[in-house]
Amino acid sequence: MAHRYQAGMCRARGCSRTVRSNAYSPFCSSCTALDIRYGDPRQRRITQLEMKRPLRAVARLRKRNPHADWHLMAENWNQLVRRCQEISNSRDTDIRYRRQAANVIVQIAESMSADEVVDWTAACYIVEETNPQRFVSDRAFWCCMLHVLRRAGKSGRVFHVGGKDQLPHPPQAHEGHRL
Repeated sequence: MAHRYQAGMCRARGCSRTVRSNAYSPFCSSCTALDIRYGDPRQRRITQLEMKRPLRAVARLRKRNPHADWHLMAENWNQLVRRCQEISNSRDTDIRYRRQAANVIVQIAESMSADEVVDWTAACYIVEETNPQRFVSDRAFWCCMLHVLRRAGKSGRVFHVGGKDQLPHPPQAHEGHRL
């Protein structure tokens, strides 16, 4: 059974909001949303502007080292995508979150080529290397990298707190209505 936290102050540093008495998180609702979305309430997302310079650096690396193992990284991505497609198509997977995570990878793969994924991932690592204090934790880095890939591929939101996940779907005609 999950641990319930007592009502009181949010445990995120610098936050003075109160936590509900029936909360399963030590954080207030705003900090909980940040924790889910970015891996830590103190973490902020990587902006597109921050990614311009690292992406140019990756392009220079590709140009300077055309015989490097770029194709192996792309092949590893393709293998991961194939495995995730198997998981997302399988209904006997008993862990719902594993299927959802596999669906996220498949959505990214549908919206970006393997080389683009490798470039954006390498650019995220460059951001981390050039500014180690940029990320609060490893979990925050992984969450931010996932958001970068989703934004770059324009494949929708990653996580949500409440409501429905809004993915870009073409409008569907309803019975008796025209588009």
